[in-house]
Amino acid sequence: HPDLEPKVVRTAFLSAAPRGTDRHRHQRRTAYYRYLSLLLDVDEGIDSARSDRCLMEEWCNLSVELYQESLDSNAPSAVESESFLNNFRAVALQRSREEGGFDSFRDVPMLMDLSMQVKDYKLATQLAGEIISTKTYSKDSDVIPKVVAHIR
Repeated sequence: HPDLEPKVVRTAFLSAAPRGTDRHRHQRRTAYYRYLSLLLDVDEGIDSARSDRCLMEEWCNLSVELYQESLDSNAPSAVESESFLNNFRAVALQRSREEGGFDSFRDVPMLMDLSMQVKDYKLATQLAGEIISTKTYSKDSDVIPKVVAHIR
């Protein structure tokens, strides 16, 4: 990781500013998201950051949150809105670098839940199949009921 730990940067972006309008809060969250995006970038990011469970989960969650916020408001452009969703999908789809994906930590059950939140049922179904075919997940008594609930 860089000299400055990501959690320090997170605190600076998200809690250092006084309470402001929703617009200011969105701007700070978007700035933090851009920082994470640079840190996790396929070509110029840091490999160890992409292997960090907490950073990857935070980036995926923030991708979906910012995407959903963008649908509720007219603030970000359509291009920015789609980039939030495309970044999430790049992790969820587990594609090779040549196909636009990258190697990273993937919590597949969490990715399936997020896919359902954005109503990407095709992706959620692909992830459910990956969960069922993965030995670790297929034996997890907490994960399989979630898969079944999403399939219904």
